[in-house]
Amino acid sequence: MQKSIETWFTITRIGVVSLHGVNVECQRTVKHIPMQILINIKLRNGVKPQRSTTVTTMKKNYLLILLCILVSIFVWTVEYQSIVKRETVERYLMFSGNNFLQGRIWTPVTALFVHGDPAHLIGNIFFLYVFGNTLEGVVGAKKTMAVFFFGGISSFLLSLLLYPPGILMIGASAAIFTVTAAVMLTKPLKFSMLFMLPVGLVAIIYFIYNLVAVYYEVGGNVAYASHLIGFILGIPFGMALSPKWARNLLITIALLILYVAVTLALSMFFSFSLGSF
Repeated sequence: MQKSIETWFTITRIGVVSLHGVNVECQRTVKHIPMQILINIKLRNGVKPQRSTTVTTMKKNYLLILLCILVSIFVWTVEYQSIVKRETVERYLMFSGNNFLQGRIWTPVTALFVHGDPAHLIGNIFFLYVFGNTLEGVVGAKKTMAVFFFGGISSFLLSLLLYPPGILMIGASAAIFTVTAAVMLTKPLKFSMLFMLPVGLVAIIYFIYNLVAVYYEVGGNVAYASHLIGFILGIPFGMALSPKWARNLLITIALLILYVAVTLALSMFFSFSLGSF
């Protein structure tokens, strides 16, 4: 070991190591040689060692977000500029029972990316960004796409049982609710800086909110029942994607109980504080 590396190794131009007079092919010896020795070997041969690089690919979930933005802006533009009639857009891009039964079977897909106004679009982008990225990070892009499209398309079709065939339905909300339920059962403790809450807690809060809206028959242009259908469709996906789904469900319920307890405690504290003045 007192001898220098040069006396132990002689590197030839054809890539053969001479070790105490015994020639051994580099390919067979390299895995037994420490990294620093390999670097010295490469340098003596005039080969500069290269740094290992990690290739980062864009999440496929961002493509869904981009499609929502582009398709919505396209629809708003052509309607505002009167390039095509509103009826044409409704017939070929939006989903309804009439459209589907009249042979426009692609509308459950195109309607996913059409949004009624900027508030509708931005709200869905926020949820899709948080929950879509979370699910893709856990199960991968292909399974995330499968959850999104299956949930969205199926929710549109099942909604025909609840709404008249002439009602138009648009937006990715139901598909996102499917993704949300799957995330709740796979990674509920993932903290969202956007919502400042664990994603499992956000998921169950919005499920309860839509459940209450359906129960009290809240009006407006929001298809709360379709959201619930999407969420319910996401539960089997979450169970299939996570062997610990039961534990994750209990974690989500515990988070909800803690959230309600803290909210009530703070409400009582501030009510008492304000009443004492």
